[in-house]
Amino acid sequence: MNRFVNKVAVVTGASRGIGEEISKELLRRGVNVVGLVENSGELQHASEIFQTQPESYKGKFTAFICDISQEKEIIETFSKIKSTFGSIAILVNNAGIALPVANKMSELRGEDFSRVFDVNVKGLCLCSNEAVKLMTERSVGGHIVNVNSTLSLPHLSASMVPVYSVSKKAARAFSESLRSELIKDTRNIKITNLSPGLVNTNLPRMHGLPVPDDSDRVLSVQDVANGCIAILDTPPHVVVLEYTVVAKYCDFQ
Repeated sequence: MNRFVNKVAVVTGASRGIGEEISKELLRRGVNVVGLVENSGELQHASEIFQTQPESYKGKFTAFICDISQEKEIIETFSKIKSTFGSIAILVNNAGIALPVANKMSELRGEDFSRVFDVNVKGLCLCSNEAVKLMTERSVGGHIVNVNSTLSLPHLSASMVPVYSVSKKAARAFSESLRSELIKDTRNIKITNLSPGLVNTNLPRMHGLPVPDDSDRVLSVQDVANGCIAILDTPPHVVVLEYTVVAKYCDFQ
Protein backbone atom coordinates (compact mmCIF):
# COMPACT_ATOMS: atom_id res chain seq x y z
CA MET A 1 0.00 0.00 0.00
CA ASN A 2 3.02 2.33 0.26
CA ARG A 3 2.65 3.52 -3.32
CA PHE A 4 -0.84 4.84 -2.50
CA VAL A 5 0.24 6.93 0.50
CA ASN A 6 -0.89 10.56 0.00
CA LYS A 7 -2.73 9.51 -3.18
CA VAL A 8 -6.49 9.91 -3.60
CA ALA A 9 -9.11 7.16 -3.47
CA VAL A 10 -12.74 7.73 -4.44
CA VAL A 11 -15.21 5.50 -2.59
CA THR A 12 -18.90 5.47 -3.53
CA GLY A 13 -21.42 4.80 -0.78
CA ALA A 14 -18.74 5.78 1.72
CA SER A 15 -20.93 6.79 4.66
CA ARG A 16 -22.17 3.38 5.77
CA GLY A 17 -21.49 -0.34 5.80
CA ILE A 18 -18.78 -1.70 3.53
CA GLY A 19 -17.95 1.70 2.05
CA GLU A 20 -17.45 3.22 5.48
CA GLU A 21 -15.12 0.41 6.58
CA ILE A 22 -13.09 0.48 3.37
CA SER A 23 -12.71 4.25 3.73
CA LYS A 24 -11.44 3.85 7.29
CA GLU A 25 -8.88 1.22 6.30
CA LEU A 26 -7.59 3.41 3.48
CA LEU A 27 -7.34 6.43 5.77
CA ARG A 28 -5.39 4.39 8.33
CA ARG A 29 -2.85 3.59 5.62
CA GLY A 30 -2.30 7.20 4.61
CA VAL A 31 -4.59 7.30 1.58
CA ASN A 32 -6.71 10.44 1.15
CA VAL A 33 -10.33 9.42 0.65
CA VAL A 34 -13.04 11.22 -1.28
CA GLY A 35 -16.33 9.70 -0.20
CA LEU A 36 -19.34 10.04 -2.47
CA VAL A 37 -22.65 10.12 -0.59
CA GLU A 38 -26.19 10.36 -1.86
CA ASN A 39 -27.61 13.36 0.00
CA SER A 40 -27.03 15.99 2.70
CA GLY A 41 -28.13 13.61 5.45
CA GLU A 42 -25.47 11.10 4.45
CA LEU A 43 -22.96 13.94 4.15
CA GLN A 44 -23.61 14.92 7.77
CA HIS A 45 -23.41 11.28 8.85
CA ALA A 46 -20.08 10.82 7.06
CA SER A 47 -18.67 13.99 8.60
CA GLU A 48 -19.57 12.76 12.09
CA ILE A 49 -18.08 9.31 11.47
CA PHE A 50 -14.73 10.45 10.20
CA GLN A 51 -14.33 13.23 12.77
CA THR A 52 -14.30 10.54 15.46
CA GLN A 53 -10.79 9.48 16.49
CA PRO A 54 -9.09 11.43 13.67
CA GLU A 55 -5.71 10.66 15.26
CA SER A 56 -6.03 7.07 13.99
CA TYR A 57 -6.14 8.25 10.37
CA LYS A 58 -3.02 9.16 8.41
CA GLY A 59 -5.04 10.28 5.38
CA LYS A 60 -7.64 13.02 4.98
CA PHE A 61 -11.34 12.46 4.32
CA THR A 62 -13.45 14.67 2.06
CA ALA A 63 -17.08 14.02 1.15
CA PHE A 64 -19.07 15.12 -1.88
CA ILE A 65 -22.79 14.69 -2.47
CA CYS A 66 -23.31 12.67 -5.64
CA ASP A 67 -26.34 10.62 -6.62
CA ILE A 68 -24.60 8.12 -8.87
CA SER A 69 -27.85 7.25 -10.62
CA GLN A 70 -27.58 10.68 -12.27
CA GLU A 71 -24.99 11.05 -15.04
CA LYS A 72 -24.85 14.85 -14.72
CA GLU A 73 -24.00 14.63 -11.03
CA ILE A 74 -21.24 12.08 -11.66
CA ILE A 75 -19.60 14.25 -14.33
CA GLU A 76 -19.84 17.38 -12.17
CA THR A 77 -18.50 15.58 -9.09
CA PHE A 78 -15.48 14.13 -10.87
CA SER A 79 -14.82 17.57 -12.31
CA LYS A 80 -14.71 18.90 -8.72
CA ILE A 81 -12.38 16.08 -7.75
CA LYS A 82 -10.08 16.95 -10.64
CA SER A 83 -9.99 20.65 -9.77
CA THR A 84 -9.41 19.89 -6.08
CA PHE A 85 -7.00 16.97 -6.20
CA GLY A 86 -5.73 16.79 -9.78
CA SER A 87 -5.89 13.03 -10.14
CA ILE A 88 -6.94 9.86 -8.34
CA ALA A 89 -5.23 6.50 -7.89
CA ILE A 90 -8.08 4.33 -6.59
CA LEU A 91 -11.80 4.01 -7.27
CA VAL A 92 -13.91 1.72 -5.10
CA ASN A 93 -17.34 1.25 -6.67
CA ASN A 94 -19.21 0.22 -3.55
CA ALA A 95 -22.65 1.88 -3.74
CA GLY A 96 -25.50 -0.49 -4.52
CA ILE A 97 -29.22 -1.00 -3.95
CA ALA A 98 -31.73 -3.85 -4.10
CA LEU A 99 -35.50 -4.22 -4.28
CA PRO A 100 -37.65 -5.81 -1.57
CA VAL A 101 -37.75 -9.59 -1.57
CA ALA A 102 -41.46 -9.49 -2.44
CA ASN A 103 -40.63 -8.43 -5.99
CA LYS A 104 -40.71 -11.52 -8.20
CA MET A 105 -38.91 -11.51 -11.55
CA SER A 106 -42.15 -12.34 -13.38
CA GLU A 107 -43.91 -9.35 -11.77
CA LEU A 108 -41.25 -6.68 -12.27
CA ARG A 109 -41.88 -3.47 -14.18
CA GLY A 110 -39.51 -1.32 -16.16
CA GLU A 111 -39.16 1.18 -13.33
CA ASP A 112 -38.00 -1.62 -11.01
CA PHE A 113 -35.15 -2.47 -13.35
CA SER A 114 -34.31 1.22 -13.82
CA ARG A 115 -34.05 1.91 -10.08
CA VAL A 116 -31.52 -0.86 -9.51
CA PHE A 117 -29.62 -0.66 -12.81
CA ASP A 118 -29.23 3.13 -12.59
CA VAL A 119 -27.11 2.67 -9.45
CA ASN A 120 -25.62 -0.82 -9.67
CA VAL A 121 -24.74 -0.75 -13.36
CA LYS A 122 -24.99 2.70 -14.94
CA GLY A 123 -23.55 4.48 -11.91
CA LEU A 124 -20.69 2.00 -11.63
CA CYS A 125 -19.93 2.27 -15.35
CA LEU A 126 -19.96 6.06 -15.45
CA CYS A 127 -17.89 6.45 -12.28
CA SER A 128 -15.37 4.00 -13.74
CA ASN A 129 -15.19 5.93 -17.01
CA GLU A 130 -14.62 9.23 -15.23
CA ALA A 131 -11.99 7.62 -13.00
CA VAL A 132 -10.14 6.21 -16.00
CA LYS A 133 -9.95 9.72 -17.47
CA LEU A 134 -8.40 11.11 -14.28
CA MET A 135 -6.02 8.16 -13.94
CA THR A 136 -4.74 8.48 -17.50
CA GLU A 137 -4.58 12.27 -17.95
CA ARG A 138 -1.47 12.49 -15.77
CA SER A 139 -0.31 8.93 -16.47
CA VAL A 140 -0.59 8.02 -12.79
CA GLY A 141 -2.32 4.70 -13.44
CA GLY A 142 -4.53 3.28 -10.75
CA HIS A 143 -6.80 0.53 -9.50
CA ILE A 144 -10.57 0.16 -9.77
CA VAL A 145 -12.18 -2.20 -7.28
CA ASN A 146 -15.80 -3.09 -7.95
CA VAL A 147 -17.57 -4.35 -4.83
CA ASN A 148 -19.74 -6.94 -6.50
CA SER A 149 -21.38 -10.08 -5.10
CA THR A 150 -21.16 -13.83 -5.31
CA LEU A 151 -24.50 -13.48 -7.13
CA SER A 152 -22.50 -12.10 -10.06
CA LEU A 153 -20.88 -15.50 -10.58
CA PRO A 154 -22.26 -17.44 -13.58
CA HIS A 155 -23.56 -20.44 -11.61
CA LEU A 156 -25.30 -18.47 -8.86
CA SER A 157 -28.55 -16.50 -8.72
CA ALA A 158 -31.16 -15.59 -6.13
CA SER A 159 -34.90 -15.62 -6.71
CA MET A 160 -35.30 -13.46 -3.57
CA VAL A 161 -33.41 -10.53 -5.13
CA PRO A 162 -33.69 -11.14 -8.88
CA VAL A 163 -32.93 -7.66 -10.24
CA TYR A 164 -30.00 -7.24 -7.87
CA SER A 165 -28.59 -10.56 -9.07
CA VAL A 166 -28.96 -9.57 -12.73
CA SER A 167 -27.42 -6.14 -12.10
CA LYS A 168 -24.37 -7.68 -10.45
CA LYS A 169 -23.84 -9.97 -13.43
CA ALA A 170 -24.05 -6.92 -15.70
CA ALA A 171 -21.50 -5.08 -13.55
CA ARG A 172 -19.15 -8.06 -13.86
CA ALA A 173 -19.53 -8.05 -17.65
CA PHE A 174 -18.71 -4.33 -17.75
CA SER A 175 -15.62 -4.84 -15.59
CA GLU A 176 -14.31 -7.58 -17.85
CA SER A 177 -14.96 -5.53 -21.00
CA LEU A 178 -13.27 -2.42 -19.58
CA ARG A 179 -10.30 -4.46 -18.37
CA SER A 180 -9.84 -5.93 -21.85
CA GLU A 181 -9.99 -2.46 -23.41
CA LEU A 182 -7.46 -0.99 -20.99
CA ILE A 183 -5.05 -3.88 -21.54
CA LYS A 184 -5.14 -3.30 -25.30
CA ASP A 185 -4.46 0.40 -24.76
CA THR A 186 -1.62 -0.52 -22.34
CA ARG A 187 -2.99 1.82 -19.70
CA ASN A 188 -1.60 1.20 -16.25
CA ILE A 189 -4.98 0.58 -14.62
CA LYS A 190 -6.00 -2.57 -12.76
CA ILE A 191 -9.61 -3.71 -12.37
CA THR A 192 -10.74 -6.21 -9.75
CA ASN A 193 -14.11 -7.69 -8.88
CA LEU A 194 -14.48 -8.07 -5.11
CA SER A 195 -17.35 -10.52 -4.65
CA PRO A 196 -18.48 -11.19 -1.07
CA GLY A 197 -21.23 -13.53 -0.02
CA LEU A 198 -23.85 -12.43 2.49
CA VAL A 199 -22.56 -9.49 4.56
CA ASN A 200 -23.94 -8.24 7.86
CA THR A 201 -25.13 -4.81 6.71
CA ASN A 202 -28.44 -2.95 6.63
CA LEU A 203 -28.96 -3.73 2.93
CA PRO A 204 -30.18 -7.34 3.28
CA ARG A 205 -32.27 -6.50 6.34
CA MET A 206 -33.95 -3.57 4.60
CA HIS A 207 -35.12 -5.96 1.90
CA GLY A 208 -36.28 -8.82 4.10
CA LEU A 209 -33.33 -11.17 3.71
CA PRO A 210 -32.50 -13.30 6.75
CA VAL A 211 -29.11 -12.44 8.27
CA PRO A 212 -27.68 -15.10 10.62
CA ASP A 213 -26.23 -14.05 13.96
CA ASP A 214 -23.48 -16.68 13.69
CA SER A 215 -20.23 -15.12 12.43
CA ASP A 216 -19.40 -18.43 10.73
CA ARG A 217 -22.40 -17.90 8.43
CA VAL A 218 -22.18 -14.22 7.52
CA LEU A 219 -19.31 -11.85 6.70
CA SER A 220 -18.63 -8.63 8.58
CA VAL A 221 -17.92 -5.36 6.80
CA GLN A 222 -14.39 -5.65 8.18
CA ASP A 223 -13.96 -8.96 6.31
CA VAL A 224 -14.81 -7.24 3.03
CA ALA A 225 -12.63 -4.21 3.79
CA ASN A 226 -9.72 -6.55 4.53
CA GLY A 227 -10.28 -8.11 1.12
CA CYS A 228 -10.16 -4.72 -0.56
CA ILE A 229 -6.87 -3.86 1.15
CA ALA A 230 -5.39 -7.23 0.14
CA ILE A 231 -6.36 -6.53 -3.48
CA LEU A 232 -4.77 -3.08 -3.45
CA ASP A 233 -1.65 -4.33 -1.68
CA THR A 234 -0.43 -6.37 -4.65
CA PRO A 235 2.78 -5.53 -6.54
CA PRO A 236 2.37 -3.16 -9.52
CA HIS A 237 2.78 -5.99 -12.03
CA VAL A 238 0.16 -8.22 -10.37
CA VAL A 239 -3.62 -7.88 -10.66
CA VAL A 240 -6.25 -9.88 -8.81
CA LEU A 241 -9.01 -10.40 -11.36
CA GLU A 242 -11.54 -11.89 -8.96
CA TYR A 243 -11.57 -11.93 -5.16
CA THR A 244 -14.42 -14.06 -3.83
CA VAL A 245 -14.95 -14.30 -0.09
CA VAL A 246 -17.73 -16.00 1.88
CA ALA A 247 -18.32 -16.96 5.50
CA LYS A 248 -17.22 -20.49 6.34
CA TYR A 249 -20.72 -21.93 6.68
CA CYS A 250 -22.62 -19.42 4.57
CA ASP A 251 -25.90 -20.85 3.21
CA PHE A 252 -26.50 -17.90 0.88
CA GLN A 253 -23.58 -17.79 -1.54
